[in-house]
Amino acid sequence: MNPLTPVSDPVIPPRSGASAQPPGAHERHAPSPEVLRCTTTADFLAALPVLAGFTAENSLFIVCFEHNRGGNVMRVNLPESDEPHDTKDFLDLVVSLLRQTGAGSGRPAVVITTNLSFAETDGVPRSRLAHQLKRCFRREGWRLRELAVVASDGWCGLLHGGAAVARPLSEIQQSHISARVHEQARSVTDLASMGALPEPDIGRAASIEFHLRELQQRRLARSTHPASSMAREDRALLKIRQASRVAEACFAAPAPAPLPARAPSRSAGAAAGGDATIEGSASQPPSTQVPDRLLAKLIDTVQTQTGWLVCVLTALTRSEFVVDVAHETGAHRITDIHVDSLPGMKPGTKEGWNIRYLLTSLAHEVPPKEKLRRVIAVVTDALAHAPEALRPSLFAVLAWAWWAVGMQSVAARMSAEGLSLAPDHEVLLMVSQLCEAPPSAHLLGLRDDLAHAA
Repeated sequence: MNPLTPVSDPVIPPRSGASAQPPGAHERHAPSPEVLRCTTTADFLAALPVLAGFTAENSLFIVCFEHNRGGNVMRVNLPESDEPHDTKDFLDLVVSLLRQTGAGSGRPAVVITTNLSFAETDGVPRSRLAHQLKRCFRREGWRLRELAVVASDGWCGLLHGGAAVARPLSEIQQSHISARVHEQARSVTDLASMGALPEPDIGRAASIEFHLRELQQRRLARSTHPASSMAREDRALLKIRQASRVAEACFAAPAPAPLPARAPSRSAGAAAGGDATIEGSASQPPSTQVPDRLLAKLIDTVQTQTGWLVCVLTALTRSEFVVDVAHETGAHRITDIHVDSLPGMKPGTKEGWNIRYLLTSLAHEVPPKEKLRRVIAVVTDALAHAPEALRPSLFAVLAWAWWAVGMQSVAARMSAEGLSLAPDHEVLLMVSQLCEAPPSAHLLGLRDDLAHAA
């Protein structure tokens, strides 16, 4: 990146309070994003956390460009070392992602962040990996816009000629971009802290537990009554309709202004290694508070396999659609569905009909991020106030939602936390496996964005 030439105009999204537009709001009423013009590599590195929406160490950031403007950001965990046995799969993955999205031909900018230092490596940290990336790009016929390494004690640009010399981090911190970001009180979340549960309100936790006991008592009372004459299909449809209404009421709740973000932590990069994380512009979701009684109904609903699936499908679409599908396909096919394929089952067949196959098939039908952010906020609130025994199913919903919004490593962390409470939880195990691959929706969406820009 030639420091003498303006190279990019990263678009800084509107402040979170202004961006909470109701679904369907006309675009002309949306606040215009701020364009920050970068004239040096230090400027670009200062803008990177805002473009991505978070900070992370031990990561490869790939910033895609629409003409001369920075847009979508992909993040991939760095390999353990720069040795070929560690880097081969990593490099294949990066090339595959850029091929699928078409981002390679748009001259992306690549930044390596590491917790290593220039002092301890006696040179540029992860420089061997950086040069391997350069060779991969040349082999594919792609041109890089920038290639830089940000270490714990300095940074260095590696794309252009000259000696690779450590430059002070203060150049990034003192960039006019950093000053502008701080001036507008924009905060960037550390990747390692994303998804962290807030401190529970003791009073709300007690209230929610009270409502949960009420729901349990009602269920026990109904179980003592003679069996209903209602047909099996009608009972199944009633279950689906009730679960979808609860989910719709919770996820459609308006979100108030977001809570102040935590200060960034230096323990960034704690995400599980080896995953391919397609992440960007997905900072911590806004806080939302659903009434205690309704939140208790959501917690109770997702404890059953049917309720969990219906809540997720409602988050993807709307309650009326879920009920319509149940009418068309047969409600019992949803209430009797398996979580995952059983031995001998073939995906896509009637016998192989399962939740994992269904969610994978619908991965390209991801709703707007704002709706998923509401889902994440509501379920996070529920998790913080739910009894521990009821948390695994909520972790499964939260992991799916983070995965669907494009934060694959956060999803993996959520599923791992849930499995630590219930190692044999069938739905959690399924979601954990689902989150091992990036959601296809984001690859397709990125590809469409780049094609439109071209």
